[in-house]
Amino acid sequence: MRKKLYEYKFIKTMGALLLVFALGAGLIGLAQVSKERVRPGGGIKELEGQVVGINKRCIAVVYSRDRIKGSESEIMLPVDEETEVVHRRSLENINVGDTVRIQFEEETEERKGKQRMKRKARAVRFVRPASDDVLRSLER
Repeated sequence: MRKKLYEYKFIKTMGALLLVFALGAGLIGLAQVSKERVRPGGGIKELEGQVVGINKRCIAVVYSRDRIKGSESEIMLPVDEETEVVHRRSLENINVGDTVRIQFEEETEERKGKQRMKRKARAVRFVRPASDDVLRSLER
């Protein structure tokens, strides 16, 4: 009779442990799924390129050109009063054709099942003025 009692307690204890393990594994899996939905992507990134457009609210930079294919990669970044300008007094002193190095913040948001990339310029560093060739091509 005692043997049956011990077997019953053993089965009951093992069942409880198995239930706790299954619930714990399920909660861990749920936590991993929710982390994937919130994914803060990006961080601080930097690129260097030639200014192709600039105003008070944004700056557009071509950072890669393939002369053989005739293609170029361009990025437009919003700027605000918090954006730091280095080696120039303000963005108004940076012209189309100048070379700049931009540090920007990149963040991935997920809303209604769609991912959206948000970017914002943190620092615009003037590297060098536009070359004579670039200035001539802009005059045309």
